[in-house]
Amino acid sequence: MKTHALSLLGTKNLHFAHAPFPRFSANENLAKNTRINEKVTLSKVSLCDVCAEDLSDVPCTHHERRTKIDIIFEKVVEHVDAEVKQCPTCEATVKGQFPADMPGPLQYGDGLKAFMINLLVCQMVSLNRVQKLVRSLIGVVIAEATLLKFVFRLNQALAAWELQATEQILKAPTIHVDESVPRRRAQKVKVLQCSYAAQEMRVGPSESPYRRRLQTTYCCCV
Repeated sequence: MKTHALSLLGTKNLHFAHAPFPRFSANENLAKNTRINEKVTLSKVSLCDVCAEDLSDVPCTHHERRTKIDIIFEKVVEHVDAEVKQCPTCEATVKGQFPADMPGPLQYGDGLKAFMINLLVCQMVSLNRVQKLVRSLIGVVIAEATLLKFVFRLNQALAAWELQATEQILKAPTIHVDESVPRRRAQKVKVLQCSYAAQEMRVGPSESPYRRRLQTTYCCCV
């Protein structure tokens, strides 16, 4: 079973898709918190449905398989109870150590965080709808400030990669090109209402009059 993440490698209308900077590709591996529960049930044949002959001792020639795929949302709750003891010698209170990923009384796991960030950033779902969806799954209302904090932490984690990607983009021969403009290299059509540089690159707005009125192409040849 394969799941594919967002891929920019085959995108045709992104002019920087072939630029030499880190790009998204198909994810061939399942997420680490994905679990597959697969079972096979054998449907035996004991009687002939035409003549009612007993087929219990007749060997099977082959099998025909039919498959049903479904999903079940499972809430995983992990509690860690730290012992609290009082030393009889010095009367000091000693408490057991908690895991490093549990700094407070309540925290959310990486799987739930990734799911909510995917809804907010990739799927562009509103905060209110993400709150309602998560509540229907785990029965807990997560504050909007907490959701925004998850996105902010992701931004901090990707800051170094963003700087590296920006440097690679600035080194590309073409920058500041509207990514919604399709390439016109295959057709020799005169494109109106676009800059001279866009005509030289053979890109420009589509034939739709609506897009021709609203779209403006900016480009810079380095």
